[in-house]
Amino acid sequence: MRNIHNALADTLTRFQPQMNWRILPAGDIPNRWRVQVWHTEESLLEAEILNLEGDAVGCVLERRNISFRTMQRFMDTLMHNLDERPPNSPPGGEPTH
Repeated sequence: MRNIHNALADTLTRFQPQMNWRILPAGDIPNRWRVQVWHTEESLLEAEILNLEGDAVGCVLERRNISFRTMQRFMDTLMHNLDERPPNSPPGGEPTH
C-alpha cells in the first residue's frame, strides 16, 4: 500500500473545484486513517482507510452534499492510487502481458 498522503494528493488532482482535506489517524489502530474531504462548509465526505497486510480497504462513513457519483469516483480513484501493484498485475497473481 502506498503512503496515504501521496495517494490522497494524487487523487485530489482529478477533482474540480479544488477540495480541502485532512487525514486523522485513528489512535487505537496504527494502520487506520480517517480521511475528510470537502469543498464548502456544507459538504463533507468522510472515509476510513485500513491497511490490511499491504492491501488498502476503504469505507465511506459520511457523505453530505456530495453526489453519489462523486463519492464513488473519489473512492475508486483513492483505492487505485493506494495500490502499489504494477498496473497489469491482478490481485494475488502474476503480472499479465
